[in-house]
Amino acid sequence: MRLGIFSVSLAAALVLTIQVSAKQQTLVPIPAKIMGAKTIFVENQSGYDRARDEFADELGKWNRLHIVYDKTGADLVVVLTALDARRSTSIAFFDPTTGDKIWANSMTWSDRGAVRDLLGDLKQRIEKQEQVGR
Repeated sequence: MRLGIFSVSLAAALVLTIQVSAKQQTLVPIPAKIMGAKTIFVENQSGYDRARDEFADELGKWNRLHIVYDKTGADLVVVLTALDARRSTSIAFFDPTTGDKIWANSMTWSDRGAVRDLLGDLKQRIEKQEQVGR
């Protein structure tokens, strides 16, 4: 009986820890370089044209960042990658001048499209951060 209560308590503590960790992860602020960017250069290293197309489509709907075709004229560089074994796609934002990684995120593939999910998540985080800053 004691072992059963201990197991349930341990499982509850683990679930609570995971929930707190997930909430803390969403509270990480988006860097100012991304918040203030207007132009972006896209490097599609995913191996999928669909990833690039989804990224361009979602940016067009958002109308916040505009794709440029010269890296030197971009405020940001985004690199799209995919891992078939994990069935996930990643986006990573880099400073075009220094090459430093600014921010990255990845998600598993979905029917909607991981790139759409990633940009939807980024948009939501930026909007939430802007609301808090007002």
